[in-house]
Parts: sequence; structure tokens; C-alpha cells
Amino acid sequence: MNRNNHRGIKLVFVLAISILLQSCGGTVFVNASHSRNQVKDKVLPLVAGKSVALENYYTNSKQVTIFEGSNSTRLKGDLQQYTDATLNILKSELTKRDVIVSDTGFKTINLKISDVQATNKPFNKTTSVKLTVSLGNGKSSTITANYQTAGSSAQSLDGAIIAAITQLLKSEFLVGYINQ
Repeated sequence: MNRNNHRGIKLVFVLAISILLQSCGGTVFVNASHSRNQVKDKVLPLVAGKSVALENYYTNSKQVTIFEGSNSTRLKGDLQQYTDATLNILKSELTKRDVIVSDTGFKTINLKISDVQATNKPFNKTTSVKLTVSLGNGKSSTITANYQTAGSSAQSLDGAIIAAITQLLKSEFLVGYINQ
């Protein structure tokens, strides 16, 4: 056997071991981005100058398991942190559209990421989020959004949050409330 074949076999062996070790169990905490994402789709028009207050339903950390595999792999997350990320991105989107977001807004919007489910396959990460929106007029609605990527679990989570915000900004439920 010549040296090049021997090196090739070693390389294949090292790669195979690396892949096997990555699939071994462990717990990973998945964080959401607080600002790098933005809504790219067209949304319903908002009236400039309206004032809203955004609130997080959670006042404390709410840790959950979002994926548990047969090989002891677990993805964990914090619903309060995910809701904070959602609020920050929504605040940015509303501000871009000249809606005033303050702690004492005339109208209130309370958000709650109530459920997150994920799949964690190589090159196929899918996340589903359930976003509950409660308005100051007593009405509420729940949106379910999914996102799939070949990237990381965090990218999949961020994509699902953006998909939920996009659905929200396309809904007459929210936009009608803000524009009143």
C-alpha cells in the first residue's frame, strides 16, 4: 500500500469518527438572535405616529426542551428569551414603519412564545414556534410558524420567529388594532 492510500484511509477514518462523535448525546442550549433578522416580505401598511407598548408575557426564565433524540441529544431553550427576541425584532419592524414603541404606549401588545418544537437531523433543522398575541382590547390570537434550514438549530429558530412576526404583520388582527 503506498503512502497516499494510507493517508486517504486515515482521513476517511478521522472524518467518520468525527461524524459519529457529533451524533452522540449531549445537551445544547439554543439561543435566538435579538436583532440580526428582519422581515423581508411585504406587510400590511401601518399608520405612522401610532403608539404601542410591547410586553413579554414571561417575567422569569421559562426553560423547556425543544428536541430530545433517541441518542440522548437534547436541545433546550428559554421561552422568555425567545419572546424577548421576538419583541426586539417586532419593535425594530414597527419603528421602521414609523410606529412609536414606548413603555407607555396608548395600545398594548403582549407576546408569548408558548411552544417550540424542533427536529435536529444533519443538514435538516426544522423549528416550529407557537406565538400567542394578546391585545389591549382583550382579543388574542395564536400563530404557528415553521422554518427549515440546512444550517444550525439557532438559524432554524430565528427563521421560525421571523416567519411568525411576518404572519403577524400581515394580519388584519394586529395591523387593524394598531391603525385604529
